[in-house]
Amino acid sequence: AETTYDACVHILQPHGGSGVCVSSEGWFLTCAHCVDADDDDNEQEDKDIKRVGRRKLLLLADGRVCVARCVAADDKSDIALLRLDDAYGPPMTANGSYVKKSLPCASLAAQNAIPGSDVICVGNPARITVKPPIFHTTCGVLIGETAPSRRELKDLGCIEHSAWTYWGHSGAPLFNLDGCIVGMHNSWDGNMGTRHGVGWVALERFLECYMH
Repeated sequence: AETTYDACVHILQPHGGSGVCVSSEGWFLTCAHCVDADDDDNEQEDKDIKRVGRRKLLLLADGRVCVARCVAADDKSDIALLRLDDAYGPPMTANGSYVKKSLPCASLAAQNAIPGSDVICVGNPARITVKPPIFHTTCGVLIGETAPSRRELKDLGCIEHSAWTYWGHSGAPLFNLDGCIVGMHNSWDGNMGTRHGVGWVALERFLECYMH
């Protein structure tokens, strides 16, 4: 659906990243590992990475940009929640003008998807590209849960899906055919060519805990 596509965002940073707006008030869902900082020289050595409070520049599907601040992050489940930072004003166009209109948003599905269900992944497979089309849409199916041994060994997401993804797709929502979020892409196994993500259950618990 058009609204589903419009709710997606691209994180403007050297290594890219995707996300989705989950509230017209300016709440954005993405992967925790997308909320990092290139100027943190010792970040890779720090096991307790400080993500909350970091600001990211987001590009909306209609070309507007906005600044959002991380308000919650969980490295174990690889989920982060960002909120529009009022200090930087509302989303603006490339020429610096503000457009008065609400943010398109997508909703979490009412229930978990079952293996074999169709999914649609919308994200940005590039690094920094602001020329339309901003997002790449692919179709696939929810294959099921990732084996715990593979998850731990290769740091993969808890679910496996077959929608095509590439660098920059981390944080891209997985929609069902009704346009509701049933997962979020976060990783892939380069040796086996499998795609993985955060499941609906983890997303529901996270949003219920932090989005208020």
